[in-house]
Amino acid sequence: MSLKKTAWSQRGDDAYVVLIGHTVACALCRVKASCPRAARLAKAWREARR
Repeated sequence: MSLKKTAWSQRGDDAYVVLIGHTVACALCRVKASCPRAARLAKAWREARR
């Protein structure tokens, strides 16, 4: 069994890093408010994991 990342798993990892980076930098996310950009990034992350 290989532990090498596939293109699909790498894309999911990249989307997660973008989501976390936004969450740390966004004032709305830091106060647990509804952030439309975070919602879009979370959706993109979920889709990339499929």
